[in-house]
Amino acid sequence: MDRNKWSQLCWLTNAVIVSSLLVVSVVLFPGCGGGSSGSDPTTTISNTTTSVSTPSVSSTSTSITSLSSTSISSSSTTPSLSTTSTTWGGGNANIDGYVADVLTNFGIVGASITFEGQAATAGADGLFSFTGLPPGAITVTITASGYRSSVETVVLSAGGNTLNVSLVPTSLDPNQLSGPAAFVAIPMSLDSIGVVYPLGMMSPPNHVLPTNHIYLSFQNTQETYNVYFPASGEITRIYGGVDYKVEVRCSNSFLYYLGHIQSLEAVYAPYIGNNMIFGVPVFAGQLCGTTGQNNLNVHAMDLGVIDTQQHRSFITEANYLSESLNCGAPLDYYSGALRTSLISKVERVGTSEANGKIDYDQAGKLIGNWFVENSNGYKGLGNENYWSTHLSIVYDALDPEHVVVSIGDFDGMGKQFGVKGNLPDPKDAPYLALALLP
Repeated sequence: MDRNKWSQLCWLTNAVIVSSLLVVSVVLFPGCGGGSSGSDPTTTISNTTTSVSTPSVSSTSTSITSLSSTSISSSSTTPSLSTTSTTWGGGNANIDGYVADVLTNFGIVGASITFEGQAATAGADGLFSFTGLPPGAITVTITASGYRSSVETVVLSAGGNTLNVSLVPTSLDPNQLSGPAAFVAIPMSLDSIGVVYPLGMMSPPNHVLPTNHIYLSFQNTQETYNVYFPASGEITRIYGGVDYKVEVRCSNSFLYYLGHIQSLEAVYAPYIGNNMIFGVPVFAGQLCGTTGQNNLNVHAMDLGVIDTQQHRSFITEANYLSESLNCGAPLDYYSGALRTSLISKVERVGTSEANGKIDYDQAGKLIGNWFVENSNGYKGLGNENYWSTHLSIVYDALDPEHVVVSIGDFDGMGKQFGVKGNLPDPKDAPYLALALLP
């Protein structure tokens, strides 16, 4: 029997598992860990090798004048600095614009602005203008040597309009980079983190299988804490719901995400729910939003990594998303004092391995993850309770000496159990069938 062919008979009816010739009684074991926000990402990506200044762990974010790639607004003011101007003729709409470096916000001299055969060149201050345009929608292409091009659709109104564009240097373009990022900032200040929970936590119903991200628990659940980006990159997606999950791509093989963000900085609000090819640039140590005090019974935020240079060992890989299959250990992307400080907060006993583990599968053995037959693996059957078809028989993330049975549907509820005496050891126990006694 394959791990993706777990019969419908496999549901526990009286908490007794038949494994080989051994009948194992299981007793209730308290769950642990937190939940997760948003959906699973479908993108795979990664980091920037450009050096950025390392912020103090407890510092506030660096001020960035403009993060959105474009902004357009109605304006009757003409910039006082020098511009180059192009007259279309026949219309009553005008544009005054500015092309800037997204990192410095300095104007880009010589940037080219074109649409429908018309062209202008940014002057010494990065300024340009068009006059005599017909009102309506136009598609504008902005290019500059050493920068990634930007294509924007804008709607012009009669009178004055302003179009400001920030271009990303090619040296910071995640699409041109490969390899993992270096985390140089902690998402929460150290004194606001109570405990760091490692990979592999389980808390049914949401997390029946070992979790593919770590948790940074709140020192005080009644407090609100700032959340910072640990590495520079681009936001490629923001999942909205009762709280937020923010994905940041750092290169073409590395992506990280922050979960359980309670409020976002206002500049990111327009991007909630959008899947962006060219994202919103962010920088290490910059403020993302806040987390903490809430009415959601959430006591920690998530930090996860998708690193396509990492490959987890699952028997049936088709059952998993990249978030699990290419799960990186977030602590491994820190170094020096930051890594040491975070590891000192990891709550895990009986082992020196602070990262935790999610991939326990062994062919022919009971240990690992299981799915109801024909239930589409991790994704489930497309309903809200996708986890109801999941089962995991692995070791506890906090104390690996304990064997845990985590199940998505036990009498209609997700449950977690401990194995009495922790025997047999699931890595040593072959299965004849994962059948259950009535």
